Amino acid sequence: MEKKTFLIDNKIVFYTGLIYFIIMALFVILKVISYFGLFSFSGAGYVYRLIVQVGLMAVLPISLFSILLKKNAKQTFEFFSFRKITFVSILVSILLGICVFIFITYISSLWSGILGLFGYQSSTSTAEGNYSVANFFLSIFLVGVLPGFCEEVAHRGLVLGGMRKNGAIRAMVLCGLLFGLMHFNISQFGYAFVVGIFFCFITLLTKSIYPAMIMHFVNNTISVCIEFAYGSTWMPSGILDFFNNILYGGNVILGLLLNILLILLVGMLTTYLIVQLFVEGKKMQFKRFQKNFAKGIKENNLDENIDIKNKEQMMALYKQANMINLQQKLEQGTFTPQDLMQGMSTKKTAELMLSDNLNLPEKTKPMNYIFYYMAIFLGTLGTIFFMILNII
Repeated sequence: MEKKTFLIDNKIVFYTGLIYFIIMALFVILKVISYFGLFSFSGAGYVYRLIVQVGLMAVLPISLFSILLKKNAKQTFEFFSFRKITFVSILVSILLGICVFIFITYISSLWSGILGLFGYQSSTSTAEGNYSVANFFLSIFLVGVLPGFCEEVAHRGLVLGGMRKNGAIRAMVLCGLLFGLMHFNISQFGYAFVVGIFFCFITLLTKSIYPAMIMHFVNNTISVCIEFAYGSTWMPSGILDFFNNILYGGNVILGLLLNILLILLVGMLTTYLIVQLFVEGKKMQFKRFQKNFAKGIKENNLDENIDIKNKEQMMALYKQANMINLQQKLEQGTFTPQDLMQGMSTKKTAELMLSDNLNLPEKTKPMNYIFYYMAIFLGTLGTIFFMILNII
């Protein structure tokens, strides 16, 4: 009797891809409708943002995931990496958000230069905006809060969650690519792609979506503040002019050296902050282990001479549990001593460092990713389409 062969062997990847493709398709439809003026009533811009951000990027992925995969609320939020982080992690994430903004300015300039080589120039809006105090806080909510939360749910929650067990590196690249394409703006694609990968890396490193949300919020909020600093009369812009004159005005060679120095300093600060975030993430993982260990003893009525509040004893058990996982990998031949010596220099070790439980990527059938590939194709077509409309 012949064995049946199935086109897919991983429901998580398949269904998360399906959900994301639905989101992408609906977003394209909304953008086309908006472009042709069907969102022209009073307050249409706010309604459009709420539909896209809250509806498509947050409510829809969480709801469809729960329904299609038959997961309860706790399992769904766990899958989307809604895990607590420390107060220190919050502060570090804020500082990382500032660093991300600085890097984006350079990446954006580089990407604009590349596009310029092909004759493309992004259009700039000449319409006067409303730069009142009330509109400032409204912009913070619409541009900072909503995308910072909702776009991360769709990408670092749904997409990254769906692909991470099949290879962290592939998951980061594909998630970053989809994040860049979801903007449907060729000018934004370059930096959105790079930042999307970085947000994925931080999410995998900390096992929590919150640091990426905070960084996303901080980056977008800084953009709003700069826009209002130059557009409003109540917010000062002198300090921005001062730094712009130092970095981009005057002597070209001096400006180049200062920019290189700034990049190096921000790069070193970013590296230090990532290490601190990793350490804080490990602390939270230990606390979760401690909590689950205590719960396991209670549920199984085990009479163990273990003091849950004794950190040294619990840390010894925590290390022992991780060494058991490592030993299993060594016995299976999937993790070698050479990888331990080479550190993050090998792809295999990078995958293990970013995985949940020292698990190497599982081999899956290409059809698992069919809807992700379709989403990439649709996002590419949409980006080209709106780029052509912009040129015309």
